[in-house]
Amino acid sequence: MTRRPLYNLTEGSIISGMWRLSLPMVGSMILHDILQLVDLFFLGRLGAVYVAGLTMGGVFVETFYTLAMGISTGTVAMVARHVGAGKRKEAHNVVVQSIFIGLALSLIMTGLGLFLSDWALTLIGTTGEVKVQGAVYLRIVALGSVFIFVPFNLNSALRGAGDAVTPLKIMAVSNVLNIILAPLLIFGLLGFPRWEMAGAAWAVVISRGVGALLTCYVFFSGTSFFRLQAQDMKLDLPVMWTLIRIGFYGSLQMLFRNISALFIARLVAVFGITAMAAYGIVIRLRMSVLLPGMAIGNAAATLVGQNLGAGKPERAVKTGWAGVGFYAVFMLCLTFLFILFANELVGVFNQSPEVIAEGSLFLKIFSATFIFLAFSSVLGRAITGAGDTFSPMVITGLIILGLRIPLAYMLSLSLGPAGIWLGMALSNVVQGIVFTFWFHLGRWKKAMID
Repeated sequence: MTRRPLYNLTEGSIISGMWRLSLPMVGSMILHDILQLVDLFFLGRLGAVYVAGLTMGGVFVETFYTLAMGISTGTVAMVARHVGAGKRKEAHNVVVQSIFIGLALSLIMTGLGLFLSDWALTLIGTTGEVKVQGAVYLRIVALGSVFIFVPFNLNSALRGAGDAVTPLKIMAVSNVLNIILAPLLIFGLLGFPRWEMAGAAWAVVISRGVGALLTCYVFFSGTSFFRLQAQDMKLDLPVMWTLIRIGFYGSLQMLFRNISALFIARLVAVFGITAMAAYGIVIRLRMSVLLPGMAIGNAAATLVGQNLGAGKPERAVKTGWAGVGFYAVFMLCLTFLFILFANELVGVFNQSPEVIAEGSLFLKIFSATFIFLAFSSVLGRAITGAGDTFSPMVITGLIILGLRIPLAYMLSLSLGPAGIWLGMALSNVVQGIVFTFWFHLGRWKKAMID
């Protein structure tokens, strides 16, 4: 019997479909963020140097995630289209090719992380003990990069088929394991060695490794929409090329964001450990805010892809606007909370008065642009779900490389770290406006995936 998607995303209420798919995705994104906040919380007890080291090393670790997310956009777009059109065999083939791509990328990232960590951290201006701690974290996480790339693609395939619950369950198991392991390995509790920064990194690798094994079991056991077998593991170069073509622009978009983060981190490093620690804390809080939007955007991407595959483009358009509506309300509420409780939120992670003062200023400036982030996050991902990853890549590149970095640099010359925070915030405003205009034009509805 042919399996059907867990949710029929091309029929019924758009609002119902959005909720049923986005809520598990929001849960997965929140759990993903907790995985990172756990390290920040425990390492913050060791001092600002460890927070700064995690921040600077984490900038490069984010490269792994952004590349994985970029390739996964191609997986979502192609799987969703095939599922919407009732082509289950073709959807299976896409998954197989995405696995091969994930394995290749993980090998590259492992080599780069192991041998170029010190050079990379020096490049962004990190020195002394901060550089040492950042390199420790980066090398160890690089060893487990296969547990980032392959699960990202597999979980994206599940979401493209309408199954957002299974990735949520696996992420929950991974998180519980990380929460248990992190304090044991960082502080050397219950007879475990005290590894400090290395302990935080190994906790991440081990917990993600367990999650990766569970994900593979789901695909090969037939407990989901997919059931892979050994004979399915064959290269299909045309399909792989299509995945790479669609995913390349998605990866490039993510890479632009990472390059921007590297330049911003370099600017922040000029102003010392206090600025770096404040930047690291607020960036983590920022991810907490963005992850629900990314989840809603991913849900919109799946809905858009399946509806286009089913020949329902106008329903795909309504899906994008529905996702923006959900997230915009959420972001408006958070704007007021973050402005009112900025000091308290930053103080959770570090008690230094200087870090709290700088971090709360950054948080207040940044939170004022949350509503614009709602539009760019959701609509940008909705467009990629159609298979058009080129347009979001161009828009993102122009704004964050051509506007954010020069603006942050120029404003920092006269305003110090506050100028960097202001430059980042202003670029968010422009990005939200441009993505809204491009989605309204509707050219993405004609994107081809074959």
